[in-house]
Amino acid sequence: MKNHDNNASMIMAATLLLMPLTAAAGSAAPSLDYSTYLGAAGTDSAGDIARDSQGNLVLCGYSSSLSFATPGAAQTVNAGGDDVFVSKISADGSAVLFTTYFGGDGLDRCNRIRLAPDDSIVITGYTESTNLPTPGGFDTTYAGGGFGSDAYVAKLAADGSSLVFATYLGGQDLSGENPDIDPRIGRETARGLHIDDSGNIFVVGNTSAADFPATHQLSGRVCGDDTPFVGSVFVTDQFITKLTPAGNLVFSTCLGGTARDTGRGVTLLPNGNIVTIGHTRSSDYPVTAGAVNVGSAGGFAYSAVVNILNDDATAILRAARVGGSDNDFIQDVALDDQGRVVLIGSTSSEDFPATPGAYQPSFGWQPGANQVTSVSDNIIFRLSADLATIDFATYLGGDKSDFSFAVEIDAEGQIVFLSQTSSTNLNVQNPLQSTRGGDVTALRPQPMTAGAPMAPIAS
Repeated sequence: MKNHDNNASMIMAATLLLMPLTAAAGSAAPSLDYSTYLGAAGTDSAGDIARDSQGNLVLCGYSSSLSFATPGAAQTVNAGGDDVFVSKISADGSAVLFTTYFGGDGLDRCNRIRLAPDDSIVITGYTESTNLPTPGGFDTTYAGGGFGSDAYVAKLAADGSSLVFATYLGGQDLSGENPDIDPRIGRETARGLHIDDSGNIFVVGNTSAADFPATHQLSGRVCGDDTPFVGSVFVTDQFITKLTPAGNLVFSTCLGGTARDTGRGVTLLPNGNIVTIGHTRSSDYPVTAGAVNVGSAGGFAYSAVVNILNDDATAILRAARVGGSDNDFIQDVALDDQGRVVLIGSTSSEDFPATPGAYQPSFGWQPGANQVTSVSDNIIFRLSADLATIDFATYLGGDKSDFSFAVEIDAEGQIVFLSQTSSTNLNVQNPLQSTRGGDVTALRPQPMTAGAPMAPIAS
């Protein structure tokens, strides 16, 4: 969704069915620009999508197909199993400009794609491949072990013809204080990606490795410095890493508590300070004094977390926790024109802190409505610039499960985001499709304005 031209258009990609939508000037109703399949004879699944300076669509995902790449691409052969793919589609959808593989002998996944100022393509995710191509990488050795994974960062030329650099990003020491844990297994996944105006690359994710390549400790936090497992669940820390446009390591560090902490998104404030988001199970997560601190504090329920770090990630300036008594997951972040963070995710909490006058003040699923026992609603909320208050927060969902993936704020200040739904009773408005056709990825266009009060749903 990122790096598009901010003209109230939106792109949806689900199992490689591309459907760009445009909201015509003066109208809230979207129109379908085109729809096309993209793939080959195997399994092809999309992970993320962006738009370059020419309006072309660039997307990444994974593919088991053996004949997906185009001639002249950086990697024309699937190296084994599921490889990452990157494709560029012309602005009008009439041509595939290129498709390239990126991967090695194991499983490879792309979680995020962003474009640099020169339209070169940066991707991140995780890999289980021991022989990932790593030209120019600061770390060229896989450290995930036989049952682990490493994060990676890779940069492709704008035309997909060459790999500018690629690097592993991970460690392998999970032993901690438990001698029964195999020290050769480490797990890293990258899920958030941002590129600044100079082309520097910011990556967030989670790590379980005590030897993750950190350049310094943040507030005394040592990466992976916890018991590696709680029951059968890996304990992880959130990491934040910065690379130069050429892929050199600038800094890397971790933050979190003594339970499981994950990183999901990253962006920069106008003053250069870094915003990272994720969710936590840690009762001792380093929430700062005066910041919002509501939600489950420990146990097996996750709460959303938002952090503001200084520009070199040597200090936590503010950190907030937001949630209810059940699981609250946060997936993406956008900034409004006043530098306030707008966040989307999903919740299973019936007591998520929706604000007075919320668009949807209560959980969409009600007991007895159906037999679903594990459900969630979308959540959309904005925090004040100092993370001290919840400016607004609302549910948005129906009688079954709803999950959000990505969010943007358009030129008119409208919040636009992508969601997947199983619900049959959503309060759709000006729909392109008014009824549910399956568990589909759906556009929720402009349910509220980032800088103005929300209108509640009419009863």
